[in-house]
Amino acid sequence: MEPQSFELRLAALKEQYRTLIALKNEKLSLGNGIYDRYRYPVLTREHTPLFWRYDLNDQTNPYLMERMGINSVWNPGAVELGGKIHLMARVEGADRKSFFAVAESETGIDGFTFWDDPVVMPETVEPDINVYNMRVVQHEDGWIYGLFCIERKDPDGPEGDTSDGVAACGIVRTKDLKTWQRLPDLQTISSQQRDVVLHPEFINGKYALYTRLQDGIIEAGKGRGIGWSYTDSMEHAQIDQEMIIDAKEYHTIKEVKTDRDPPRLKPPGAGCILPME
Repeated sequence: MEPQSFELRLAALKEQYRTLIALKNEKLSLGNGIYDRYRYPVLTREHTPLFWRYDLNDQTNPYLMERMGINSVWNPGAVELGGKIHLMARVEGADRKSFFAVAESETGIDGFTFWDDPVVMPETVEPDINVYNMRVVQHEDGWIYGLFCIERKDPDGPEGDTSDGVAACGIVRTKDLKTWQRLPDLQTISSQQRDVVLHPEFINGKYALYTRLQDGIIEAGKGRGIGWSYTDSMEHAQIDQEMIIDAKEYHTIKEVKTDRDPPRLKPPGAGCILPME
């Protein structure tokens, strides 16, 4: 590629990026009566900085190829800080591994721009193989906590099986979303934990957690539902009891609130049956 062509392609990429960041979102009509929906996603892989995806040196990348591929940006946690909305996004690379990065916006519905540097996440003595889905909570104790899923190799899994893993809840805290302190992983009675959320206030002097009980990294197992637990400290978080506050019910439409039992989608032993009036 000629040097002029490199510069033209680079200019086009920059213009496309500026246009995306400047795009004003549009509120859709009606919504669901509680919250509003908007036309455009607030974060996509195209929102990531160009220099994350492209080597912008015409000598080492004369064809201006996107060598550092990013598959997707998804499952962010959100927190308001300094008058701006910040999203802690899961950014997945072409290697299927994820890292965390912060994007901020004045409005919370458009104009999100990533900080130049992704989050540098400290590790425990047991290294993480993959991290994702951080729930960010500003707690009344003064810290901003991030609870996220960690994947590690299952020590009891077959040798050479890279698909088998163990999921745990990692914990970090910060004051500014830039400098992070890693705390020990959540200790729990469940064999695996994913998608744990910290309640923002003390309850009876304790930290309260919403948990998702799970028997395997993929399988829900008994699928008991959403749990509620307490821990005395986040520095050594440990829960000994998970009380189910939202039981998982199979083959029913839980959301249907009527004066009769919710209809079954598939009664035991039956084929596909529609509920009768």
